[in-house]
Amino acid sequence: MMMLSEVGQGNKQSLEDLWREGMNEITENVMDKRTEKGAKRKITIEMEFFIGGDGDDRNPVDIKYGLKVGKAAITGGVETIDIVEGRTLADAEAYLPGQVDYRDAMNKVDQDGVILN
Repeated sequence: MMMLSEVGQGNKQSLEDLWREGMNEITENVMDKRTEKGAKRKITIEMEFFIGGDGDDRNPVDIKYGLKVGKAAITGGVETIDIVEGRTLADAEAYLPGQVDYRDAMNKVDQDGVILN
């Protein structure tokens, strides 16, 4: 019987190598303070078996193996912005309180942001 540690030993990356990589990713994610402490992290090992030979022969059997790593999302935070009428969201993100935009100067905006005619 084949052991999990033997899967893919002759290949560039064995299942054991993939496991180590996955555990390193999970460890980094757990230690990242930008992730939720209670979030679930998961490693899933996938193995598919394909019968090779022709006719009634059931050998050889190919094993396709892989590993999926499910990490917690990294949260960046929350930013509050003012959206000023007549500007796109991209403009609003770059707008600082008190900053004068060229459109403000052209439209003669008072200190409260009201366009004067």
